[in-house]
Amino acid sequence: MDETSERSVPMDAHALASLEGKHVLVTGGGGFIGRHLCLMICSKVRKLTAVSLTESALFKVEQMLKDAPCEVEGVLADYGDPTVMKAILKDVDTVIHAGAHKHVPICERNPLAAIKNNVGGTQRLLNAAHVAGVRQFLQISTDKAVEPTSIMGATKRVAELLALRRDYSGMTVSVVRFGNVMGSDGSVVPIWRDQIANGGPVTLTDRRCTRYFMSVDNACQLILGVLHMGKQGLFVFDMGDPMSMGELAMRMIGDSRVTIEETGLRPGEKIEEELFHGGRLETTNHPKIMMVIEDGERQPSHQYVPDLIEHARLGHKAEAIEVLWKIIKQAFKAT
Repeated sequence: MDETSERSVPMDAHALASLEGKHVLVTGGGGFIGRHLCLMICSKVRKLTAVSLTESALFKVEQMLKDAPCEVEGVLADYGDPTVMKAILKDVDTVIHAGAHKHVPICERNPLAAIKNNVGGTQRLLNAAHVAGVRQFLQISTDKAVEPTSIMGATKRVAELLALRRDYSGMTVSVVRFGNVMGSDGSVVPIWRDQIANGGPVTLTDRRCTRYFMSVDNACQLILGVLHMGKQGLFVFDMGDPMSMGELAMRMIGDSRVTIEETGLRPGEKIEEELFHGGRLETTNHPKIMMVIEDGERQPSHQYVPDLIEHARLGHKAEAIEVLWKIIKQAFKAT
């Protein structure tokens, strides 16, 4: 069954060729998108460094890359640790920052961890890459950063702003924002498959929910397309029309007698997701990639970010959450 109407994006040989002979570092290298990116680029790069904080995930990607034609280094590390990353980044040409805490309900229950990793870790990684002389930095974001209603979305929006609204002279910084990747770790599709196989019910938060979906191959190919452009800015992908989650559940159930049980939206979840809000889209030389031209800031950049990171470091949960939403609501246009 075709679970998404998305058309396949043809592989751009030029995008891969632009990485030839380079040392590329992928954070979150053991994650679903990270390991697929590693597999896709290993045939062209001179050296590939996969960074993961999870030992089992790092082992998995190392096994997947054991026959890769390039030099492969798996690093068990926190990408937000500047001491460790300083040594790792010395010879790196390109960073693909795929690492993050991404699960909405888990981040809602663990806001300090989400802030430390998604905001503090990203800030330290950006700074370390800049100091090390990295030439290109691509950061993967999410549609949940648009008008965020969740801790995860808010932290990813602040991470976008850290990447886009500071001057990293000599380092081209790009951010790519897209929706759900079909079959990814934590995706609803494999959960529903298991529920259907076990006779149900299929648990659905709300039939009215719509989400953007794309395959991991298409997502990775478009990420590489943005890298190939070598342009600074925020980019979104043409993901087609959003999919009704109720319709997707019915299609997966098919003729079986499995029932659907609606459980209600979880904290931080939206009925609908958007790829951008406010500003405008500009076309690029790739038909599936658009550049977002955002509205301006309301207040000077990043004035509350040090307080946010410090409150998270000290374990001040209520204060950290208050400052996080202050950044979203006051310091920046939440576009």
